Amino acid sequence: WDVYRAQQPLMVLLNPGRSTDFIRSLIAAREASPFGILPIWAYQGLETWCMIGYHAVPVIADAYIKGVRGFDADAAMRAMVASATYAPYGDLADY
Repeated sequence: WDVYRAQQPLMVLLNPGRSTDFIRSLIAAREASPFGILPIWAYQGLETWCMIGYHAVPVIADAYIKGVRGFDADAAMRAMVASATYAPYGDLADY
């Protein structure tokens, strides 16, 4: 729970290669998603929508800022934008 706040930023420092794999997995999950966004709270391969926010976004951004590479940065950016602008989630379309 909330591992994006401390655990994942620490893991970027301790094992950047593992972070690359993690980000690749997030991008692959977005590509396989019927919603076209990064996972919110997937359980057994299905999105549950039980979290607020887009916690995969700061994980990717933090890793990139810290110099982690080895993943498609353009695909990551598209995934982050798609997730942050997905109108049905949280009634974002109302804004």
